[in-house]
Amino acid sequence: MQQVANFDPKNREGFEDILTWGTEFETMSSEERDTYEKSLSYVGRIYQSAVNDEDEAMGTCRLILTIFSRTPANFTAMAVERRPRALVIVAHALAAMKLPKIAKADLWWTRGVAETQVAAINGLLPQGWKSMMRYPMQLCGLLADTDQLERPI
Repeated sequence: MQQVANFDPKNREGFEDILTWGTEFETMSSEERDTYEKSLSYVGRIYQSAVNDEDEAMGTCRLILTIFSRTPANFTAMAVERRPRALVIVAHALAAMKLPKIAKADLWWTRGVAETQVAAINGLLPQGWKSMMRYPMQLCGLLADTDQLERPI
């Protein structure tokens, strides 16, 4: 099976709404947009790793845990500044711990991490950004209506 590059724009398929949400209300430089695009491509890579069996569960977890060291340095700064778009991207990465492949591996050190951190991120976001948290919240079992997950993964 061919391994996908971490920052391939194709990785973002199904996650593009995170890039476009609320852009009419914010000014984003080309550097910031590039950072968000690369970071979201990396998150898409995490999901592809899990869903397409490109890596073992540990390999996918390694991708999740190294997000801040592999994405552009200013992405870390954006998350520390609690920029909503950056936080939503981080929440999607952490929620990947609840994907069936990883959950089935039952890695003791991942237990409760996704639920705790995704809930905390959701609490930090302005009300207008809550809809972008629907998928990570569903995946973590933090919403009652988890029958139909919304992201096409």
